[in-house]
Amino acid sequence: MSSELSIESRIDTYQLGNLLLYLLTGRSIDGEDITKSQIVNEVIKDVDYPPLREVIIKALEPMPTKRPSCEEVVRRLLKIYYRLK
Repeated sequence: MSSELSIESRIDTYQLGNLLLYLLTGRSIDGEDITKSQIVNEVIKDVDYPPLREVIIKALEPMPTKRPSCEEVVRRLLKIYYRLK
């Protein structure tokens, strides 16, 4: 993770994680809920594949500076894809 990434790009990462969560579970996390780990854990448990769950958890990290870049999320998703292929 590059520390010079802007907050705006980290918000994009959050939105990407939330979109992935919605596509896989039909549920998403409200921006206010992100700090409530119980709600996040309840929704994320519906993602059955642990490596994919981990990517989403990192993208939904409450602290924007701790989130990976969108590019890193895509790289991880591609690794998962090629492993499953």
